[in-house]
Amino acid sequence: MTNSKPKKYWKDINHVRKEIDIIMHELGRFPTQREIANRVHGLPCAIYVHHGGLNKLRALYALQPMQKEKGYYRLRKNVEQ
Repeated sequence: MTNSKPKKYWKDINHVRKEIDIIMHELGRFPTQREIANRVHGLPCAIYVHHGGLNKLRALYALQPMQKEKGYYRLRKNVEQ
């Protein structure tokens, strides 16, 4: 786990991406929220609060979301067969 960061440090997406890149290098893939939390204190919360959540961050890496957005199955077009 890394040391604490200065106030507002995680608001800068470049700092977030730098840390995610390090974790991705270690794992060989994009990390889960739990894997991020186990390595960098406060980063999962910052991703959610300042950058729209893990799915939005995954999109910056041109990756598909790991799960559907909240409310996805409430839209008829998403559940009709």
